[in-house]
Amino acid sequence: MNQRCFTVHDFRYVSATGSSTPLTKDNVTCFVVHSETSLVGNFLTTNRIINQIQHNIQWSQLSNLMSIPTDCPQRDKRKGWLGDTAVTNLSEEFHSTFHNSTTNYYGTDGSQTSQILASALPGVIPSQQIRSSVIQLLVNDIRNQTINLTSGLIGMTNLFKALPDNGYHTLAVELAELTTYRSFGWTFTNSYSTTI
Repeated sequence: MNQRCFTVHDFRYVSATGSSTPLTKDNVTCFVVHSETSLVGNFLTTNRIINQIQHNIQWSQLSNLMSIPTDCPQRDKRKGWLGDTAVTNLSEEFHSTFHNSTTNYYGTDGSQTSQILASALPGVIPSQQIRSSVIQLLVNDIRNQTINLTSGLIGMTNLFKALPDNGYHTLAVELAELTTYRSFGWTFTNSYSTTI
């Protein structure tokens, strides 16, 4: 039995060698290890996809709780990560550096994440007129992607708040229910058990 102390490794697949008899999955026992915690809140909907996303989010959070909150499994678990860059307030500098007044895009290419972050950070967008334009550009881009996301995890963190806050609740639900590539639903229809 291989059982280590003070070291955590995330894995999805196991390869066992050196056995004189063929091994099956019944010969391997894996333990879920995380800091002691209890579920404080939960919700259940009539939508199977939303329920599975919630379940996977809970497992993602558990897999990142090992003494201190940590980042995704591909990064070193011994270094805590609290999303420091996501909470830094650089509103005015962000707007003056990245806003293109001709196109009303943020960034050089109008990426979904640029528009989402500009919308989410307080004080970045100086007027409601620019805000409306930025949100409309984001919505148009999502629709041009055949109702799909190119925002990645950092942008998606704020997307599901930005859309309903600006009158696009139905689009946010439609995105949450997707099972196509680049969606949360795609991950569990392809055997992934966490969202991160």
